[in-house]
Amino acid sequence: TGFIPSELGLLKSLRKMSMPGNQFRGSIPPELASLPNLEELNLSSNRLVGPLPIFSSSKLRKLELQENQLTGTIDEKFGQRHNLIQE
Repeated sequence: TGFIPSELGLLKSLRKMSMPGNQFRGSIPPELASLPNLEELNLSSNRLVGPLPIFSSSKLRKLELQENQLTGTIDEKFGQRHNLIQE
């Protein structure tokens, strides 16, 4: 439970993060969304709310955010990437 700490944005070499079902609440910190080497992020089945941040890593290929209360849309450019994993 609790919030996702914005300090995770300091982990510039972080490639994969999987934290489903931890009852995190609040929003996704923009610092996390801007990690330059992030390839996979799973924050599904939490209590996240608010607008989606812009995920800026060109390496991001897997994003799992289902079962939250997020609003907004995923940036159109993100869907045009050729390295996305579809499941």
